[in-house]
Amino acid sequence: MSDPIYTPLQAGLTLYAEAQPFEAHEAFEAAWREADGDDQVLLQALVQLAAARHKTAQGNLRGREKLLAKAAERLAMLGTNRLGLDLVALSAEVARGQAGADVALPTRTARAGVLYLHGFASGPSSNKARVVGEALAADGLQVRVPDLNEGGFIDLTVSRGVAQAERLLFERTLVVGSSLGGYMAALLAAGPGADRVKAMVLMAPAFDFARRLETRFGPEALARWRQTGVAKVEHFAYGGEHDIGHGLYLDAQHQPPRPTPAVPTAVLQGAKDDVVPVEMVREVVAAAPEGWQLEVVEDDHALMGSAERAVAAARAMFAAWCGLAPPH
Repeated sequence: MSDPIYTPLQAGLTLYAEAQPFEAHEAFEAAWREADGDDQVLLQALVQLAAARHKTAQGNLRGREKLLAKAAERLAMLGTNRLGLDLVALSAEVARGQAGADVALPTRTARAGVLYLHGFASGPSSNKARVVGEALAADGLQVRVPDLNEGGFIDLTVSRGVAQAERLLFERTLVVGSSLGGYMAALLAAGPGADRVKAMVLMAPAFDFARRLETRFGPEALARWRQTGVAKVEHFAYGGEHDIGHGLYLDAQHQPPRPTPAVPTAVLQGAKDDVVPVEMVREVVAAAPEGWQLEVVEDDHALMGSAERAVAAARAMFAAWCGLAPPH
């Protein structure tokens, strides 16, 4: 089904990537005519970026500079995410363009999609992220799997991860989170992503994260962490031990320990989990609003033996809550 904004927007992004800036300009302008408010401001910036690239092809560098400056002004009026586009990254691209580089635009956007958040000391290439992400992408869904280590693992905090995730939300988003990523998903849905997170699938969500860290390190190691500012942890994506800053613990202490937003949520928890206690997860789900469901499986914290169950839950939640028509 054609969408009056997203269809020409996607066409414009494709044409821009194919080095057809004039045609991209026309497509963005078609989307702009159908939009209003902040959506129209963003689309006007895209019109100007396409026009700037066309000016570059014509050798009109002064015209290019003026258009890039106007686009930067419009992007500065907006937040971090609009129409499924990461405006922080887009603003950085425009800044690069003003310094003389080519401006790259995202190649795809969508009104609805899946955001996968990996666990602590993990990454987007983890086995679970690949299994879940690839299965949902094969269904034709747009799936985003950010690397929450970006900016430096040593400086990772819960707040930083939630802010990064917020930039990547779709208009209607299913958030799938594993361990720390599950906890971040709940914080996101309860806070900055409240209007765009429509459903969640949480795998062994690390609620009470500050307490999880206290249990993991113990009193003596926790004291050393505070004194030295860093602690070494096994990083499953990087391999070997890597430093994590004490800011992670300080930040975690200021987060709501058990956020339960009123969002349809499927929780998958291993009965043999020795990291996130199943009893604690039961308590969280029991106290959650209507629409939260818990499935306890005979698995450990990694839940690799239950990845297909997570895929099935994600498919069901996306179909029910993240389509463009409300569920009946």
